[in-house]
Amino acid sequence: MALARELSVRESKRNSKKALVVVPMPSLPKLAEHRSGSIQIKGLDVEARKILEKFDADGDGYVDTEELGIVVAELVKTKFKGRLYLWGLAAITFALVMILGCGFGLTWAVLMANKDTSVKNNIWVVRGTDDPLRAASSSYTVRNNVMVPRGGSATSRLAVSTATLTRRVPLGANVTTAELAALTRVHLKSSSGAEAGFVVTGFQEQAGQIYLNAMYGTVVVKQGQVVSSSGKLASILGDFTWNEVTGIITPSS
Repeated sequence: MALARELSVRESKRNSKKALVVVPMPSLPKLAEHRSGSIQIKGLDVEARKILEKFDADGDGYVDTEELGIVVAELVKTKFKGRLYLWGLAAITFALVMILGCGFGLTWAVLMANKDTSVKNNIWVVRGTDDPLRAASSSYTVRNNVMVPRGGSATSRLAVSTATLTRRVPLGANVTTAELAALTRVHLKSSSGAEAGFVVTGFQEQAGQIYLNAMYGTVVVKQGQVVSSSGKLASILGDFTWNEVTGIITPSS
């Protein structure tokens, strides 16, 4: 019985070997290599590649987890440095403004402390008083109500005189009405050298003669000579021949 079973098993194994046929399998395409937890540098844009290539320590074209940590740490450090630079720049600017402000304030305080004048009611006065500011000349001073030059001894000082701009016009045939209207005084000189003068209060031209009115009479001038006089002026002028008559014109101020 046992022998028959063993023969049956051998027969079945023999038959199974004869039926086994080996079919060759077609070759499959090779799958692209994929690395979990890494970034392929090649697939990024140019700017990103330039940055990440600096952190690709092994040069395999991938940025793995460790290298990504270095990238993040560098970004944090750069951001922190940028913030420090901004705060530092703000602090320097503030310090510069404070220094300039303090310098300006101190300068202004010193100037105000040493200032001898102030303004009260729109009037420039001496500081601490109500006296108006007075202008003084470095070349002249006033002494005994007379303006005199500064320096030198008291006896050598000469009084400063002021000259009035005047113009002398001979009262002849060429004198104009405008010149007669501007006359203030008249100077007379005789052939013998005598001189006289009077203040003109008015005038009149008639028949080639000029009538000059004064406070004490009238003088008639013709062709540059006195031909007659009246009033107290007649006694003052006397019998002299006044052949030089000059009008003095003072410009109105």
